[in-house]
Amino acid sequence: MSFVLRSHRDRYRNRARQDLYRGMGVIAAFIIAILIGYAGGQKKHEQQIRQLSEQNKELKQSAQESEQQATQSRADLQTQIVKFQQLDSQYKRDVPQGDLGLLTALVKEQLDKGLAVERMVQIIRAAQPPQNCSQAVNKRFILSTPEYKGPESAITFADGTVTVTGSGESSINSKQEKEAWFDPGKPVKINFTIIGGKKETKTGLLPMHHTLIVRNKEYRFTISEGPRSFIVISSDNCDYLESVINSTPYSKANN
Repeated sequence: MSFVLRSHRDRYRNRARQDLYRGMGVIAAFIIAILIGYAGGQKKHEQQIRQLSEQNKELKQSAQESEQQATQSRADLQTQIVKFQQLDSQYKRDVPQGDLGLLTALVKEQLDKGLAVERMVQIIRAAQPPQNCSQAVNKRFILSTPEYKGPESAITFADGTVTVTGSGESSINSKQEKEAWFDPGKPVKINFTIIGGKKETKTGLLPMHHTLIVRNKEYRFTISEGPRSFIVISSDNCDYLESVINSTPYSKANN
């Protein structure tokens, strides 16, 4: 009987021992699996960190290169701006501008038409402000119209050298009737008769300007509106430039 009990206890102990060993094995396997998984995860994490670090390094290098390119582009742009400003200044310095540019174009036009360079030089050298000009004289006269029944009105300048007459369109009143005086808002015709019979006509709206050359004098006229029916003409005269040019040795040699 005691043998049976002892045998039963031994089997129980062996079974318990086996269960303990199995449990410990399972736990050990579980721990090993955890350790293996942790080691694999750690390795993968380290690999990701290395990849991110390399990407970060590449991005920093790319950003640095981009900044260098931007700095170089800004420097190149500034260099081009300076060059443009220098070329623009040189162009403005070398190529005539404004009034000088206009005169240069006119000289080129005359030379292209065949005017001799020597002649152009003489003209330019002879050019000067008006000389020996008279005092301006203001005169007025009645402008003829289709409705004006009086005698033709005229005025003279420079001791009768130039006689001025003129005509205009009749003014219309509120009743749509024509008046005797001219309409200053419409074109007028001014006649300049030079002593000897030569005649020039100027047509247009007031005020107007006109110039006549008579012998060695240049007569300048400004025509403007005066009191009703009248126009006012202001005139002076100066030595004519061509008389100065024609007195040069070159002019005489070619006349």
